[in-house]
Amino acid sequence: MKSNSVLITLLAATLLLLTHQKPQLKFNALGKFKILQLTDIHLGEREDLDIRTLEVIRTVIEKEKPEMVFISGDAVSGYAWDKNTTGWFDYQFRKLERVLAEFKMPWAFTAGNHDAEGDYDRQQISNLIRSFENSVTLPNAGKLSHEFNYVLPVYSNDGKNIEFRLWSIDTGASYGCMGSHGYDCVRDDQIQWFRQANQNISSDDPTKGKAILFTHIPMHEYMNLYNYNDIFGLKGEEVCCPAVNTGLFSAIVEDKTVEWVTCGHDHNNDYHGTWEGIHLAYGRKTGYASYGPQSFLRGSRIFEITLNPYKIDTWIRQEDGTVDKKDGYTQKVLKATSQQYCCGLTVINNDESQSMKIAANLLLIIGALVISLS
Repeated sequence: MKSNSVLITLLAATLLLLTHQKPQLKFNALGKFKILQLTDIHLGEREDLDIRTLEVIRTVIEKEKPEMVFISGDAVSGYAWDKNTTGWFDYQFRKLERVLAEFKMPWAFTAGNHDAEGDYDRQQISNLIRSFENSVTLPNAGKLSHEFNYVLPVYSNDGKNIEFRLWSIDTGASYGCMGSHGYDCVRDDQIQWFRQANQNISSDDPTKGKAILFTHIPMHEYMNLYNYNDIFGLKGEEVCCPAVNTGLFSAIVEDKTVEWVTCGHDHNNDYHGTWEGIHLAYGRKTGYASYGPQSFLRGSRIFEITLNPYKIDTWIRQEDGTVDKKDGYTQKVLKATSQQYCCGLTVINNDESQSMKIAANLLLIIGALVISLS
């Protein structure tokens, strides 16, 4: 009788464990894995804008039917918190989670510079996000700076072999980097973890380096890409990169950790291109709140990885259901103005950040008009 009781308890515990098991990321039966990137959703500013934003998300997911969604920061406008309401971030983020739950697909998250400006800090945000059934977001890898540093394996269709990897590195908040005013930066401990985790993958593993890195704030090298190489898509504002270049891109090039890096943050940019052999991309701004995008529809960037023959394709799915054809041609018009410094270098607070972005955008537009008229 006692043994039966123990067996029943074990079975119940096993069943409970299985019911709480997170979904496994897997290529579909055709050997494809599609990721839908949502970025700069900015919930919490106005209810009417949130309703429109959630409809954008429904539309792009329904059209693309991806294997997963990856949210690359600023899901919530933390600065819109009234400083009094408790559970405010929880309330705002659950609007998004309810929409994602309708589609019963895995999703992951990395934080932006505004998410933790409300009543939740980064640790509380992580705890909330990891509590959702379909969230495959992982805890911070060790006690690294910021919070959302982890790597997700993507398995073959039978679930036996790792075929691809999705990295997340948290680019921090808005409060400067190592004494320099401007946007936060990836710290040395994060880069060392990134390098060590890659070194732990066997050198004879054919999947090593087959990966995408998701971040929020763009690296300095996005300026180099724009200044010196062809870009595909649109550039409507300056690159607002970290106050200090701490060497993340150099580590990627040296170690060949990933093939693609994608970010958000600059709402009027959605371009992509190649710099020193690494593909750099912006997502398309998804949300209706905050500023921009000024000259294109809201939507999402899509990444589709195909195993045989191996390739990664990307495109923009827009809120009206169409694919943006501008993502497929080279933009040269705005290259009348090059950029040497991150716009965030002079940023001290959110109001000044907005003013500097507006001023930078006006200069960019004026420069383009001068060239087009000459």
